[in-house]
Amino acid sequence: MDRITEQLVSYTRDFANVEISDEVRGATLQHIVDTAACAVGGYNRVPTVAARKVALQATHPDGATLFGNGARVIPEMAAFANATAVRSTEWNDGMFAKGGGHASEMIPALLAVGEVRGSTPQEVFRAVVLAYELLGALGNTFYRRKMNWGVGTNITPAVALAVATLMGLNEEQLAWTVAHSVLTVPLGADHGLGTMVKAASAAKVLRTAIFSANLAEAGLKATLKPYEGLGGVFDKVSDGPFELTLPAMPGGPMVVQTSYLKRFPTELHSQALLGYVIEKVRPWTSADELESFDIETYWHAVDSLGRRDKGAWDPQTREGADHSLPYLLSVALVDGELSYRTSFTDERVADPALRPLMERISVVENEKLTENYRPPGLEIIGNPCYRVVIKKKNGDELREDVTFPKGHFHNPMTADDINAKFDDAAAGVVGNETRDAIKAAWWGFDQAKSLPELISTMKWSDAAQ
Repeated sequence: MDRITEQLVSYTRDFANVEISDEVRGATLQHIVDTAACAVGGYNRVPTVAARKVALQATHPDGATLFGNGARVIPEMAAFANATAVRSTEWNDGMFAKGGGHASEMIPALLAVGEVRGSTPQEVFRAVVLAYELLGALGNTFYRRKMNWGVGTNITPAVALAVATLMGLNEEQLAWTVAHSVLTVPLGADHGLGTMVKAASAAKVLRTAIFSANLAEAGLKATLKPYEGLGGVFDKVSDGPFELTLPAMPGGPMVVQTSYLKRFPTELHSQALLGYVIEKVRPWTSADELESFDIETYWHAVDSLGRRDKGAWDPQTREGADHSLPYLLSVALVDGELSYRTSFTDERVADPALRPLMERISVVENEKLTENYRPPGLEIIGNPCYRVVIKKKNGDELREDVTFPKGHFHNPMTADDINAKFDDAAAGVVGNETRDAIKAAWWGFDQAKSLPELISTMKWSDAAQ
């Protein structure tokens, strides 16, 4: 094996002996419940409906459950459709690792495989913790600032190895799983240009991850040097070797503890400023009184939210709007909220009254804030900072550094926060009784006796096909 494969396989093999602390348990439960909330909230969104339609072409009597309608399909397609539901509202978790992505999109794959393989809730729970750790470690190192591959680049091997543990694969099969999964590099174009398929970007690679483990289990051998071998990752993708550290933060918290939960259904790097606008700026000024709103911040926030060539000052789609800082701040200032139901309708996104306000907002990189964004050893935790200067037309000024939004490791969400988010996401999708049954079951995930019983709560009688 090459050394990266050996590290991944060794860590995966030995993870059964890793102690799950109370802090890790609590954080994992939060991410699992948050994932269920996002899946419910995203059930009726167009990308989810489309993904479910495709998944229903692969029905199987002993398959995994599609959330909502309860149909049984092969695990690959259940993972695909259910993960699309999780992602489609732009409300599920994230991490500040350079190439980490939205880790909770991996959970539907583990649920699907666990369901058909007879895994216990506790086995799936541990697999979730493992998948987060692998993704954080890979994402912390395998990334190039000006050539960022799609989020699935690191999600695929991370979730494939976690799936393989549920399948009981041996060490050699784990290595083949790595090779099958990493030698398919997804580009990032569908994610970065505000198209609807962004909701399914990671969901699509879950199929590859499960398929990779299936191939390895069936004995389809693959290279043991997918990273360092001829034509491998170092040769074709990363333009040279990278160093992998596992666990991702030796001596520190686990990745699932530091991964970010979102208060608002918007892009990760917008969260701090949205809370700031709603809670502090709006009581201080109105949209009519605003003269200018200037923001200096770290490069990644500018790249994700503040580039004119990506349409940030004139979003045309829901997916473009939730990645446009000028749009998000304008809506928050005018409406006093960000709602996945009302803030991203076609009419609201196209509202010409918002465009002049958006033009009063500027977003530029501050190189010092970029340097401080990922301090050495704390890259996955992140140190996001936004230096704002806001001016009224009467000359009044507000200057402040905004950081650590609700949901960050240093400003965590509580169970009450997540339950409130769940209630909001579920409104109009499921009744209160179903909603409360899901919450009660999933908050007890790691103590549950039956995985099928847990998953059965994610079925509601009035769900559309």
